[in-house]
Amino acid sequence: MKFIARLCLSFFGCGYAPIASGTVGSFAAAIGIYFLHPWLWQLPDLTKGAVLFLAAAVIFFGGWFLIPRALQRDFDQSWIVLDEVVGQLVAAAPLFFRTENFLLELTTAFLLFRFFDISKIGSRRIDNLGTPLSVFADDLVAGILAAGALIVIQLLW
Repeated sequence: MKFIARLCLSFFGCGYAPIASGTVGSFAAAIGIYFLHPWLWQLPDLTKGAVLFLAAAVIFFGGWFLIPRALQRDFDQSWIVLDEVVGQLVAAAPLFFRTENFLLELTTAFLLFRFFDISKIGSRRIDNLGTPLSVFADDLVAGILAAGALIVIQLLW
């Protein structure tokens, strides 16, 4: 169980990148979103973004469940990047409601999420808790902030 937990939490090894493991995990999630978007566009309008939110929720709760199975303490390890996947999914969800240039806006969502995740704007207190839930919650907040900023940019675009 510990091997499977570590494999999932590292997003199939992305978390073991020697530098910027969080960025590598977010980028891998963005690539996955890019390749899934033709399939998602075939769904009814409200279902498109809902699929990403549902995936983010399943990964959020699954990761929260897996962290104590992989670690006994010091839960926020750099190799755990599944939380970045959750944040990136949430940040990209507005793309499935309205987009003019999917690749450009996905790149914008990626950069916005990395900005909010690294700067910890709005999530510093959560990040400092050091619990399995806080590992994922701070990235969820960063994803929500990035999604909000992306919506504003889309409206101004």
